[in-house]
Amino acid sequence: RGAEVKALQDYLKAEGFFTYPVSTGYFGPITLQALKNYQKAMFLKVTGMTDLTTRNILNLSAADHQKYLGLLIEYLKLQIEIAKLSI
Repeated sequence: RGAEVKALQDYLKAEGFFTYPVSTGYFGPITLQALKNYQKAMFLKVTGMTDLTTRNILNLSAADHQKYLGLLIEYLKLQIEIAKLSI
């Protein structure tokens, strides 16, 4: 509850994950689901908690966030190629 939760909700709202009309500062089921959806989209362990890894990704600058996503895409492309080789 409080300013940190409100900041999390504001961030998740800006990214399209928190759909409640206003940021309340209350960590309830809507915020929990929004955080889980964010973690899933970022290929993080889905815990619903702002663990260290999630917090680090949330705190990236916009430019570093784009770098992270770019690296993630490259990693996934490599995984697809590896999977094709094992068929």
